Amino acid sequence: VQNVWAQESEPPSYKANYVKLNLLSPIFNSLHAAYERVLSNDKSLQIGLLYQSKVDAFDANLTGGFGLDADLRFYLSNKKPAPYGFFVAPGLSYRYYKYDGIYFFDIDNPPTDEKGNINRISLGLVVGGQWIFKNKVTLDVWGGPG
Repeated sequence: VQNVWAQESEPPSYKANYVKLNLLSPIFNSLHAAYERVLSNDKSLQIGLLYQSKVDAFDANLTGGFGLDADLRFYLSNKKPAPYGFFVAPGLSYRYYKYDGIYFFDIDNPPTDEKGNINRISLGLVVGGQWIFKNKVTLDVWGGPG
């Protein structure tokens, strides 16, 4: 692939591989790390791993789990190559959780103690932006339905 730029100077050159650690994930009792590989000037592939420790969710007690994510990011900037700038990313995720909880189905029946597993596969769309500082540190902000 040959790049041609009409501007007076070359655009910044970014690395092709990034390893990321979500610094906010411990707030949610989890650890989330990702690897992003630049595929072209406007695309990258990001694969993430998630470890989740015990979390109370509604009336179920999730006792731990893990997850895998894969997003194909399409960067929208014409001025800077991927992985810099705003992006749209369709994605696929898998989550596995164990649960152990007491459920109250109705007032006439006693509570039951339930144990089991939850497996979830979902499709989603992420919209976000990524900024790179000193070609080493990324700020990656995103959100969307999944």
